[in-house]
Amino acid sequence: MIWGIRDREGNLGAENKFIGICGVEAPLPEIGHGPSIFYAIRQHAWGKGVGSEIAATVIDHLFDDMGVEAVEALVFPRLNPASEHLLQKQGMRLVGRYPLARYVGADCLPTLQYEIWRAQVALPADARACIEEAAFKIGQFVGDGISSRDEMAAALLISAHENGLVDRVGINETRQVIDAALRAGMAEQGWLYYRVERNDRSRGD
Repeated sequence: MIWGIRDREGNLGAENKFIGICGVEAPLPEIGHGPSIFYAIRQHAWGKGVGSEIAATVIDHLFDDMGVEAVEALVFPRLNPASEHLLQKQGMRLVGRYPLARYVGADCLPTLQYEIWRAQVALPADARACIEEAAFKIGQFVGDGISSRDEMAAALLISAHENGLVDRVGINETRQVIDAALRAGMAEQGWLYYRVERNDRSRGD
């Protein structure tokens, strides 16, 4: 579904002028639980509350009229931080990260979501790979300003001590492994992924 957005009262220019689009598409592959909303608004209408009004209207329509259980959205965190605030105002919560490479040919990366890592209890044979993977994923969130690099590096080093990696390869190599994986993750660009859920369909409940 896709709708045109018009300024019916002429508050932003000529009356009934076309100022953008808003639409709904199928759930995201592999991670989707509900339709994903998208919108594009002409620049002269930015910061005027149009996006918030449209998003709220579409979300209400999907929940109240279409009976969906969840609504999702993607946002470019670096290119359009205002969209993050808009989605958060609608009650959306950040649930994962959708890599840009997901849309690039046959070499697209798998979807990354927020996860709880317990790298400190990894088996000795898996310790290095587990620390590298955890550091890479954490690095993506550090790159988006969600986590502190120093704090995450310190936490990963503690995990490497506890799972025996430091004893096996030494502190210097462990630091190099963590630093390289963090830097690789920070260099990976992508979208943040939000979801809003509503258990009660009626606002009066």
